[in-house]
Amino acid sequence: DASWKKEAKKRKLFVVDTTPEALKFNLEPSSVKLFESLNILSKRELESRVEIKFDSYTNAKLVEFKLASDMTRRLIMPAILEHLNDLGGAFAQAKSVGISSAAFKSDFKALESLYAAMQTKLDTLKTFIETVEGEKDAYKRAYQAASKGVGYLQELRDDVDAAECLVSSNYWPLPSYDEMLLLI
Repeated sequence: DASWKKEAKKRKLFVVDTTPEALKFNLEPSSVKLFESLNILSKRELESRVEIKFDSYTNAKLVEFKLASDMTRRLIMPAILEHLNDLGGAFAQAKSVGISSAAFKSDFKALESLYAAMQTKLDTLKTFIETVEGEKDAYKRAYQAASKGVGYLQELRDDVDAAECLVSSNYWPLPSYDEMLLLI
């Protein structure tokens, strides 16, 4: 619910959408003045601390992006292929005995579509990761990870979640949400 953001802005409170933007607030002249006036940190110490936090944030996000890519490529996509292979065999078997199943075709197309979408999103995420790693400015790196990167990752997660609903548990390599909740 975004109503609190509207209310906060109406009250002229500090509101940002990402962690890097919040961290950058520490470099505002009023913040620097406060830290210096209380002999807590000098401007240079504050800049250094914020840059370290930008780098830490970016590195954590990059690990998350790479892990999601790796899991999708090595676990999820092979599970989809295995399911597609068996589904194709079942369709061929049904067709050989004169049964034309629209349901098999529909399931096959849905899984194939998700597989293709994941491939495209993985390529986009890989290119994005390379772009972020090549960026020299710590704030820009962190902000890109927080804005574009999180969006790319969510799009990939949406496809993986959709695949989880379609792929048989016989093929799915990870515990489902239900299994994780019931194990507690």
